[in-house]
Amino acid sequence: MQLTLATPERKLYENTEILKLVVPTMQGEITVLPQHVPLMSSLSRGEMQVQLADKQTEAVFVSGGVIQVVDNFINILANVAEKAHEIDEAATEEAIRRAQLQAQEKVENVDMADIQAKLANDIARLKLISKYKGKKTH
Repeated sequence: MQLTLATPERKLYENTEILKLVVPTMQGEITVLPQHVPLMSSLSRGEMQVQLADKQTEAVFVSGGVIQVVDNFINILANVAEKAHEIDEAATEEAIRRAQLQAQEKVENVDMADIQAKLANDIARLKLISKYKGKKTH
C-alpha cells in the first residue's frame, strides 16, 4: 500500500510503502490492510500507527482531516500531524500550562473553543509522548 499524509505545512509521508495503518476516525479506530475496501472518513484526534515496509512502526499524532483509501492508495489530509519523536515534550507541557491559564482567566478577545481544542490536542500529544517514552517509534 502507498501512504501519503499531508498537512497544510508539510508532507509527512509521500507515496511511502506501508504494510498496515491504524487511524482514529470519527466512527472509531480503523485498521487499513492491503486490498481494503474503498473508504472516505473524517479523522478524529489521536494516535495513528504506521507499519512501514521494513516492519518498523511509527506513531503519529493526528487531529482533524480526512482519509481516503482507494486501490491500495491511502491519502490523508490532516489539520495537524506530527511523528511522536518530533513532539517537544517541554514545549507541549508549556502550551498546556498557558492554555489552562487563559481558560481560567477568560481573556478577552480569545475564542474559548479554540483554546479548548488546542488544549485537547496538546494533552493528546503529551499522552502519545508518554506512551512511547524510551521506546523506538521510528
